[in-house]
Amino acid sequence: MSVSTGMPCIRSVLTARRGASIRSASPSKPNGSPSVSPTGAGVYHLPNGSGGWLLTAPIVANEWFSTRNSTLSHHLAPIVRLLKSWNRAHSKRMRSFHLETVAATMFSSLGSNHRDGLQKFFEWAPSYLHVNAPGGQGGDLSSYLSRSARQDLLTSLSSAAGRAKKANEAEARGDHAEAKKQWRIILGDSFPTG
Repeated sequence: MSVSTGMPCIRSVLTARRGASIRSASPSKPNGSPSVSPTGAGVYHLPNGSGGWLLTAPIVANEWFSTRNSTLSHHLAPIVRLLKSWNRAHSKRMRSFHLETVAATMFSSLGSNHRDGLQKFFEWAPSYLHVNAPGGQGGDLSSYLSRSARQDLLTSLSSAAGRAKKANEAEARGDHAEAKKQWRIILGDSFPTG
């Protein structure tokens, strides 16, 4: 959503799997196709894939996330990057924009202990799955989840919460090998253990 999350600056809005994606400022990495029917005020109509339109406000969402990251002392973006690692390692149960918005919505404060922040996300996220897109466009971001997909996501969050708790407890008692083992299970094989 923003440069601070590792995403490039918005150049134009594109149609993608989740509705809107962001075109890189780099012409060597184009992605998607141009948006259709700008409505003004940063709101765009995008084809929804079934003959209708999806309203999206990516610039508003980008500004909202950047403000939330600043409010949370710039600890939100690193947490979101780690959460995206978890999501990739565990079947991508959440759409990226949904995950970002849930994380940015749930925290009223966030410290520099990202391990604690991850544990809180996994514990609290089930209560925050029904979030609306920033800017008031697009409605409930969890609406793509079928009943079984929602249950699978809740199971994944519960499992990750339990493992994060074990990892944090292991770290507190000085068992760093066990803590790293648990985080590697949560965050995937790319998590450094050395």
